[in-house]
Amino acid sequence: GIDWALHAGDLPLTPPQRTYLEALAAAPLRLYEVVEVEPERGLHLRDLLQPDQPVPFVHEVAATRSAEPGLILGARLLALDGRHQLGGAVYPLSRLGALEILDNLEAPPHLPADADQHAQTPATRLPAAIRDTWLIDRMLPPESRAQPVPAQTFVEDRYEVSDRATLESALAD
Repeated sequence: GIDWALHAGDLPLTPPQRTYLEALAAAPLRLYEVVEVEPERGLHLRDLLQPDQPVPFVHEVAATRSAEPGLILGARLLALDGRHQLGGAVYPLSRLGALEILDNLEAPPHLPADADQHAQTPATRLPAAIRDTWLIDRMLPPESRAQPVPAQTFVEDRYEVSDRATLESALAD
């Protein structure tokens, strides 16, 4: 959708809208851990794929009302106007789910012999892994999660799985 919006000749985007969409398109979906929360200011996030890198401060006021240190997020970190902010969907994940993602990224993908091996790098597999793990975390009863995600997070959408068998089948494909 972002590519379409950026390249549609008849879509009148303001310069700030175009800048935001370009930053969103350039920002990969990654795994972050909340290291510190500054109430009503923002979060310090550690990139779990590059844990030795400096921990950026992210201006995100709404998240400070529910996020706690140790929370794992799948998110896009945008650099806009000289500061970092979250962009697009944010996926709170259980610690167990995040660890499984990291373990699976280190393992080579299980692909058919004729598949394009270069197309399945960890960076290309990460968005689907985050999305799938987030969905699985929502399907599991809270008592079976290794570390429950707080019920009131800064993600306002509510999802309910009405046909678990179909969802599990789709995720297995």
